[in-house]
Amino acid sequence: MRNATEVRRELELLFRTRCPAVGLATWEETRALKLVRDVARLLSPSRDLYTWSTGQGMRLDGLPVPGLPQPCTLTEALAAVQEHKGPSIFAFLDADLEDAGIARSVRDLIAATGAQPRSLLFVSPEFTLHPTLARSIHVVRVPPPEMAELKNILKTVASRCSSLVGVEIQLEGDAPERLAEAARGLTAGEAERAFIRALLQVQRLSAREVSVVLGEKRRLIEMDPLLTYLTPTESLDDLGGLAVLRAWLKRPSRVFSNAAEEASVPPPRGVLLVGLPGCGRSHMIRAAAVQWELPLVRLEVSLLLEGKSAGSIELKAALARTESLAPCVLWIPGLDRLFEPGSETDGGYAATAVAATLQGWLVERPEGVIVAATSEEHERLPLELLWKNAFDEVFYIDFPDSDERREIIQRLLRRMDLFSEDLNVEMLIAASEGFSGAQIEQAIARGAREAFDQGRAFKMVDILQSLRQMTPMAGFMGESRRRLRGWAHRRAVSASPVKKS
Repeated sequence: MRNATEVRRELELLFRTRCPAVGLATWEETRALKLVRDVARLLSPSRDLYTWSTGQGMRLDGLPVPGLPQPCTLTEALAAVQEHKGPSIFAFLDADLEDAGIARSVRDLIAATGAQPRSLLFVSPEFTLHPTLARSIHVVRVPPPEMAELKNILKTVASRCSSLVGVEIQLEGDAPERLAEAARGLTAGEAERAFIRALLQVQRLSAREVSVVLGEKRRLIEMDPLLTYLTPTESLDDLGGLAVLRAWLKRPSRVFSNAAEEASVPPPRGVLLVGLPGCGRSHMIRAAAVQWELPLVRLEVSLLLEGKSAGSIELKAALARTESLAPCVLWIPGLDRLFEPGSETDGGYAATAVAATLQGWLVERPEGVIVAATSEEHERLPLELLWKNAFDEVFYIDFPDSDERREIIQRLLRRMDLFSEDLNVEMLIAASEGFSGAQIEQAIARGAREAFDQGRAFKMVDILQSLRQMTPMAGFMGESRRRLRGWAHRRAVSASPVKKS
């Protein structure tokens, strides 16, 4: 997504070249009109800015335009523009550009502009144009405020509220950057409300209120059925194993900071976790978002598969909403399920328009949306998604080996407050051969419940008994596991340390 400076330069170029019609896609009318007004005054101090809306009609500097009904219709406003002479910009707010009659009037007006120093400007959150206007209106998406603007908003809020009784302002050190970073993707008004809410909620404005600011982003996500905003609490060290993947995910959060942006250090694109079920992929994704202090959003792939959404149009809207929250983590569980199986030579193929839309977005998405996707059937994935411009890395996750099972068992027992020096961990390691981490956790929890139900102390035999009642996941995954291992040997990084033979 382009920043505000780049949008300003593009508007300046469009006005200089007398582009007859420009569309500004934004939720912030006031901010967009200020941007236009600043550019217009830079080019020509005498250029007037007229605005039209359904409720107020045509206005100049907030006052009704003489000679027009108040309020006037869009058709009447366009007719008035046709008669107007002199350098001017006419901004139409939420104009219905899908209507065939309006589209014809706009095209007539564009054709009649000629050498007239006037520009048509259409401002709306989203643009759905009549087909005849597709090549007549140059649409520019206005990005949310940049870090510098967000810091100024934060500074203004702090200054305005500093005199309130009982309010504590703590914006030393990296607090301004952390709060501004949390507010990235919000509009100026939303950011201001989030800062004020954080201050009023706990009578304090400091780096500790980052979670309150992120709550404003959650509100936006909850309006989209294809997206779920999550608030994980997991740590990368809660479970054992996967040391290579954990080290990769623990990279310093500075790569997401404003300092990194100023140094032209690109943020991570994302990670694809290919592997077997129950081996910690979901946990690692949730914990990574906690580690990075970024909002975590899950794409509901099941709704796309079940046809409960209208398809690619809704998916595009959901992805655009996700972009507005950047920097954030987008979790795509079961990415492979959206694609039909294909051979390695053709790299798989998109099954539906939804899959094609998602595939194109994954390759071309803007910086700031870190995608964490999971997959079990690698044959389904198009080769294009395995290129480095879609993901930074592809990790293969297998069932835990003996060392990893030792770490998993010990950490789970300590986390459940069940660890004892009397437990023969080595026996549990041997008994859990071929089990996934999730199965081991289930066995320990089942054993603890069994002991509790019988009113006695928890014993190692409870875990052993639970393991005997379960079938190792490896027993279900024999051939597919061998096939996946062979594929991953040349195409993915092992999430666990590779032991030397």
